Amino acid sequence: MKLIILNFICALALAFGFYYFGSSFFATIFGLCFLIFFHELGHFLAARSLGIGVDVFSVGFGKAIYQKKVGQTTYQLAAIPFGGYVKIKGQENEQDLEDDSYAKLPPLLKIYILVAGAAFNFIIAFVFCVIVGFVGVNAYAPKVGKVMPNSPAYGLLQEDDYILFVDDTKIVKWDDIKASINSNSHAIKILRDGKEQTIIINPKISDAKDAFGRDEKRYMLGIMPNGENITIYHKGFSSVVYAYKQVLELSTLIAKGFYYIISFEIDYKNLGGMIMLSDVTSKSIQVGFGTYLFVLAAISVNLGVLNLLPIPPLDGGHIFMNLYELILRHKPPKIFYDILSYIGLFLLLSLMFIANANDVFAIIKNNG
Repeated sequence: MKLIILNFICALALAFGFYYFGSSFFATIFGLCFLIFFHELGHFLAARSLGIGVDVFSVGFGKAIYQKKVGQTTYQLAAIPFGGYVKIKGQENEQDLEDDSYAKLPPLLKIYILVAGAAFNFIIAFVFCVIVGFVGVNAYAPKVGKVMPNSPAYGLLQEDDYILFVDDTKIVKWDDIKASINSNSHAIKILRDGKEQTIIINPKISDAKDAFGRDEKRYMLGIMPNGENITIYHKGFSSVVYAYKQVLELSTLIAKGFYYIISFEIDYKNLGGMIMLSDVTSKSIQVGFGTYLFVLAAISVNLGVLNLLPIPPLDGGHIFMNLYELILRHKPPKIFYDILSYIGLFLLLSLMFIANANDVFAIIKNNG
């Protein structure tokens, strides 16, 4: 009965997805399935590299709609595509001490298997970003649109000025300007009417919002882009540098986001769930292949960081327990693990409920 209800809920979710997002919802399903497959592949390959058996490799949860057994492992595609797992021999049975059992491994090798899933998330995100670099990254041109009245740039910059340098920093895209304005005086080199000229501007500290919607103080010029788009290409080794920076930036941003959530520095109304994720992914494929890959890279990094959080039942929770055993030379008390598991599960389910409830309320508001 539970399985029937679960499959029914899954069918409703898929039907809603195709109704609300159209055929582009396939992009969401395919992307999530691929990222989950790659995450579980990390665990699988790490386990097999140590000679540890894997009983099941599943993409999706619930009833299997396709199965094939190869050697000891049953490979399956399950009915609920929003997840997946590998069942490693002995991982859930500490009494299984056969030669190919996870339970017989020392803590450090268990950590190796546990970390491999998140590591593969970061690897595929890096590969996606390399491809994005070759395909081209869309960005706003550093071309001035509106100049705000009574701002530091008012009377100095004007519409259609093309910003070339801020001091000695070359400006390629609009976001480079924001990153370069960090003091009370800057030499701005611009292209105006085909001629280059340098203008000294004294930015002032103003109220702004950071990437998480938190209030902050920031040096600002008081200008807005004119909306012109450019495509920036990263070829050869430049694509590797670009990918490394993007994965590092995404990882830092997501880790900070989780910290701000648990420290109540972010309004929970800003959290988004599966509907928001599906909306972003579905729209990205309509914008272009490069944008779609970048969104998948961001989701993959998100999965990697999330799974490393020291909260049971996530991989990070199991890593924490093995580090406990490695340092203190004995396994943590079962009651300790059970309490943390209940707390962790409660936190995760609460965040999922709030995020998805926010999505539903947003739909009701937009259609009301």
